[in-house]
Amino acid sequence: MKRLRLAAATLVLAVPASAIIVAPSALAQSHPVHHRHHHAKHHQKAHTVSFYARVVRASSHGLVVRTLNGRTLTFSSKQLRQRHHAGVARLGAQGGTPQVVINILGLQPGVEVQITETTDANGNVTITITLVSQTGQQSASGAVTEVDSDAFMVRTSDGSDMRFHMAADALSNLNLSSCNTVDVTYHQDAGMLIADTVNITGSSTSGDCAPTSDATGRITAVSSDSITISTDSGPLTASVDPSSGLTDGFQVSDLVDVTYTQNSDGSMTATDVEFVEEETAGQVTAVTTSGNGGSVTIVDDNTGQSETFVAGTNGVQINSHAFNGVSVGDHLDICYHESAGQLVADTVTVQ
Repeated sequence: MKRLRLAAATLVLAVPASAIIVAPSALAQSHPVHHRHHHAKHHQKAHTVSFYARVVRASSHGLVVRTLNGRTLTFSSKQLRQRHHAGVARLGAQGGTPQVVINILGLQPGVEVQITETTDANGNVTITITLVSQTGQQSASGAVTEVDSDAFMVRTSDGSDMRFHMAADALSNLNLSSCNTVDVTYHQDAGMLIADTVNITGSSTSGDCAPTSDATGRITAVSSDSITISTDSGPLTASVDPSSGLTDGFQVSDLVDVTYTQNSDGSMTATDVEFVEEETAGQVTAVTTSGNGGSVTIVDDNTGQSETFVAGTNGVQINSHAFNGVSVGDHLDICYHESAGQLVADTVTVQ
């Protein structure tokens, strides 16, 4: 990668200039090159440490950069405060604690910056984050994760996100979509990455782009980390990310549709679980209303059988009122799902 010098003019995002104050120890804890006693009260020799990094994420909630050797440096929301004063924030020394000054200049995903920490003879630390001025084309490859009218995001093989800008008509002509794999040549200008050429090389099949399949059946076992359903082809078990809450509220015997990806070892991972929606119609023979939504019984037009539907925890929608206005003799169209051995009405239309 070719570099020249730091940008002579300070450039900020298209938001008010902001700065981040972080405890003197935060940078030392996040990046191993900084091992010094920031709280020393005695005079010491002034020195400077500098390195290059790419912006991963920057917002009022925090700043994350990745150094060119792959290390991640994080300023969390708990470690920072914001002030709006010419893009500079200062943490005043109290009780002999050195002050810290951090300048935040032009922070979009993938933009390269130079981070410089300077310690003066009194132990005061200035951390400056400055845009790097580059010449010549750079290159990157990865999978498209987002496409806007005049910009697109690419995730590279090391997990970095890079946001590229280009003319809206040129981007539209590419017919770019999420999960396309691309080779991009670009240059960095005014705090943005400008795409010069974009070549679509294929489609990603990993992560969120992995192909999915669907299976329908009744749940025979369910927990926060797995689900098993009985299908026409036999039992199907898929693992579940416990933090996703994907199986919350589902019970054994519920009729569901499971969307899943197949892993290289043949195992399956569920990406979505939904109740199977069904539809029927019939004439009302009984109806009750209650604080829980009540129930309605119809004679099914197709089977001639009597069927009772209850309102779900979210209530059915009949002119915004669960079962209100439904009378014996009415003819209903009902969309429903099966849960906990009951037919649960989702929407009801009085014909």
